[in-house]
Amino acid sequence: MSLLINLYDINSTANRDMHRVRVKGCKVVKDLSLYNNIDVDNSNPVLRYHVSKVNNALSIISEYGTTRTFQRIGHNFYDNLNEIEKLGVTEYSRAEVIIFSLERYLNYILHMLSNCDPLSVSSIPQYTELSRSILSMDLDVLTKLSTKLLYGIDDKLDCYLHQCSIDSKLYVPDVLTRSNNVKMVYWLFNQLYEKCNDVLLSVFSALRDKNYLGGKDPNTKKYTPVVARSYGYSNMVFTGYGWPINEEPIIEITDGVHQSFKVNLAILKPMEYLHTVQSGITL
Repeated sequence: MSLLINLYDINSTANRDMHRVRVKGCKVVKDLSLYNNIDVDNSNPVLRYHVSKVNNALSIISEYGTTRTFQRIGHNFYDNLNEIEKLGVTEYSRAEVIIFSLERYLNYILHMLSNCDPLSVSSIPQYTELSRSILSMDLDVLTKLSTKLLYGIDDKLDCYLHQCSIDSKLYVPDVLTRSNNVKMVYWLFNQLYEKCNDVLLSVFSALRDKNYLGGKDPNTKKYTPVVARSYGYSNMVFTGYGWPINEEPIIEITDGVHQSFKVNLAILKPMEYLHTVQSGITL
């Protein structure tokens, strides 16, 4: 059984609470010094990305306290504490860390934007790594895997990319870059992240409306809804009380026009995410 979520069915409470993430502190309550000794090499870019982001966030926390900062592309934000929140080691973490991630679903995000065939996109060589690197803004990998891989696989996608090239010259100011190629990539990423943001907000809204992942706080005994702890360009981290159905937690996304697609909701124990990325797995 999967939870069917209609895109753009968003309530104001979820919208407000999602934006509250920007002012939340992040007190780390577990020793993460082990990150200084994790061996990282190019054979596992998922782990390399994670360790880099965690160490960067820890250095900011060490210097400035619990400051949460954001990278920004257009109206879309990436929380610098995103990878730490995935570990479930902060003051307000609960027994389970809940992660909804679109990093493996570039094909369906492009499908919703261009009406291209998602199977054609997922047939690209090194698709999984390309999808993860684009939707997580992993620049180290993106310098090796060009977005040119997206061309020539689907006529509708080619038309969409051509339109992105035209629009980028109109809407991306020269103050950011004078390079037409960089403008095009910036504009494409902006569109991808906006669509991801629509999905993330719709999922969070539905989880709250249906009281999924909410439960009684063991300390106060009061009902507590699912809480957004962090968000990246294509993922959200929640605190909650587990999946209410005795089946695999799956979210099905539909906009009523394009093909629906299913995303597994990851429910992890504290620090389990580290073991996941050490295995090279993209959620």
